[in-house]
Amino acid sequence: MRRLLLAAVLALPLTLILVGPMASAGVSHSKSPRPPESGHWVLNNNEDEPGVMENSGGSFTVTKGHRDVSDLTVIIGPDAETACGTGTVRVLGKHAIHLLKGETISGTAFKEWIVGRAVTGGDPPFTTDKVNLRRAGKTFKGGLDMNFAGPRGGTKKRPSIGTITYRGPKNFGGSCSLNFGFNKK
Repeated sequence: MRRLLLAAVLALPLTLILVGPMASAGVSHSKSPRPPESGHWVLNNNEDEPGVMENSGGSFTVTKGHRDVSDLTVIIGPDAETACGTGTVRVLGKHAIHLLKGETISGTAFKEWIVGRAVTGGDPPFTTDKVNLRRAGKTFKGGLDMNFAGPRGGTKKRPSIGTITYRGPKNFGGSCSLNFGFNKK
């Protein structure tokens, strides 16, 4: 019995040595965050830029089963880039919601629900999905990325944010990057 107890006491420091570096490297053993709630969501202005009205509202739906975003509509705000034009932009179709897992460049582990594509070693670690957009009765190509900070949206400290990107109308030239925040209604 004494030998077994002595072996257990001697093994404890070895266990701490082996587990210690993993904990300090930012390896997270936490469970995955809850997926975004299904139902109607509303857009608001990006919390990163208070007072900037890139959008004047909009909405989208998270489908049952938390798998897709659909019916995303953004009303272009007065402070949007000139290349964005005016009126409303609608993202056509459904776009998959993925659980993105990985580490930031600084080594911090993360698990987040996104619409977009993973980018290995990127900062941020995802990029836009290619989408079809409709504005002023015309359909054209663009991009969409969204980051769900929680199952009902974000907080002031960590907002849920998204971006729609597209090439502006010929008479305005340039590219449009339309940022928005969002929360569950």
